[in-house]
Amino acid sequence: MIGTSDGAAAGPPGLRSDEDEFSDDILSDADTVASLNGELFRMKKRAFRYWRHLRGRCDGGGSNTRLETT
Repeated sequence: MIGTSDGAAAGPPGLRSDEDEFSDDILSDADTVASLNGELFRMKKRAFRYWRHLRGRCDGGGSNTRLETT
């Protein structure tokens, strides 16, 4: 775009709000990605705990299994 003498971009008056909206969308997307990364981390942690639990059962016991008495 062609600039004006005061350095502002020449264009429709609503252009600035579009750019601001675009930057808000980027920030919103960044928040979404951060939230999804946190959720993914929690799911991985939960899956690892479950895998450890199953490994203990299949190995015939381990430090993370309970002793069953009859």
